[in-house]
Amino acid sequence: AVSGAIARENPETQTGWGVTLVPAHEQVVGRIGETLWILFGAVVLVLVIACANIANLLLARSTRAGKDFAVRSAFGASGWVLLRRALVESGLLTLSGGAVGLLFAWWGIATLRPLIPANVPRAESIGLDWSVLVFTAAATIVSGLIFGLVPAWRAMRPNLMQIFQEGSRGSTASRGTRRLSDLMVIAEVALALMLLVSAGLLIRSFIRLTSIDPGYRTTGIVAMHIVLPARYAGPVPKRQFFSDLVDRVTRLPGVERATAVSALPMSPLGVQFDLPFTVDGLAATAPADRPRARYRAVMPDYFQTMGIELKKGRVFDEFDGREGGPKAAIVNESVVRRYFGALDPIDVRIEHDRQAR
Repeated sequence: AVSGAIARENPETQTGWGVTLVPAHEQVVGRIGETLWILFGAVVLVLVIACANIANLLLARSTRAGKDFAVRSAFGASGWVLLRRALVESGLLTLSGGAVGLLFAWWGIATLRPLIPANVPRAESIGLDWSVLVFTAAATIVSGLIFGLVPAWRAMRPNLMQIFQEGSRGSTASRGTRRLSDLMVIAEVALALMLLVSAGLLIRSFIRLTSIDPGYRTTGIVAMHIVLPARYAGPVPKRQFFSDLVDRVTRLPGVERATAVSALPMSPLGVQFDLPFTVDGLAATAPADRPRARYRAVMPDYFQTMGIELKKGRVFDEFDGREGGPKAAIVNESVVRRYFGALDPIDVRIEHDRQAR
């Protein structure tokens, strides 16, 4: 509604424009949320494997202790008493495992927090709180109940004749128990194999990503993010500050080159703009259909400092962008292929907001 009202009040400049609403949580979390959900799924699979392993061990234990349950049942112990005893045993195992897991989580967070990349949102808030403790307690209790239920149910209804007959021949699991145990082992192996394959693909993708040439220098570079206070409002004070800063940094021992850019390549930090533009020599389009490109402001010597190869034309000099100086722009190959068609980008005039660039 607000966008429509603005368009009606300013038809010459706002016709065809709209808005895109993004929930605040999605804006803060970004795509890192998908990665965390994938990791959470992998953790759940590991939990299922561990629980299946414990359930298998409990099942084997209940088989060996079947005679003990049978004796208790023969002396009048009810099925619910036997069930409670078996569930208590599995519950103690899972609760102790949950406690050890919390200790490892506390140690792991303290160790890994300094290594978290700066682009992970709210990394400083990662820690153990009451919600984590409640979730851990719930997960351990539910795991103990679910995966201890089969051995406990078997202990609740012992077949006295069969157990004593098996005891006279030697402690041997019944065919149904062996089949259930085999199914659990198969499930464990299948889940473990799936995790190993996924981990292998992840490692392979990471190796391929790290081996790709991004098009700029990635070693021997030191970068810092600077936010200027309010007294530097306006383009002239900001330009003068960064010009003086670059000159002073260049004179430092061991520094070969220095420059400034509004946002580093592939970095979410810094000032970045997504601007519409038109290209002279191409058919005009409506404002909403104009091509758009990510825009960064740089200082001279940026391309040389970052080791970015120039395909055609020239790099910026100290006269570009100043008052009364030429207005120049450098575009990458993707923009040329997508928007320039057969035009040679050298000396082509592009416009944005009715101002030639």
